[in-house]
Amino acid sequence: MEDHVQRKIEGYYTLAHYHMLLAYRLQDDNQSRTSLQLCNSAFLAMLRALCWHENRFKLHANLSMLDLIACIHTDTNPGDDLLIHYTKLSDLALGPPPGNGTLENHNLDHIIRQTDMFLNRLFSRISGLHRSWRFD
Repeated sequence: MEDHVQRKIEGYYTLAHYHMLLAYRLQDDNQSRTSLQLCNSAFLAMLRALCWHENRFKLHANLSMLDLIACIHTDTNPGDDLLIHYTKLSDLALGPPPGNGTLENHNLDHIIRQTDMFLNRLFSRISGLHRSWRFD
């Protein structure tokens, strides 16, 4: 793998990882909206890392839904659940606040943990990184 591609992948991985760490911290501080936005950003960063890894296309500033489907959904790795989660996460993070404007803590905790699980699945598809998804 070329050095600059490996650096790009490592950069996106690091961005995703630190955004998730911050999302957990902000969840503890009752900053649910910001926490969801960080989860969304982490998901996009890991998708970009996966797309660079698979060399499907050269990335641009915005990934379209077709770009995401091309990266996530392959014959060997159908990613429908990943796409559904990403869509739900984007709606919560970037759309109008749900109902009364707050997200219950147990719902937020479930969404963050599910995002973390999906990020781990995306990470496992990227070979060549000599680290684990979760730091101790």
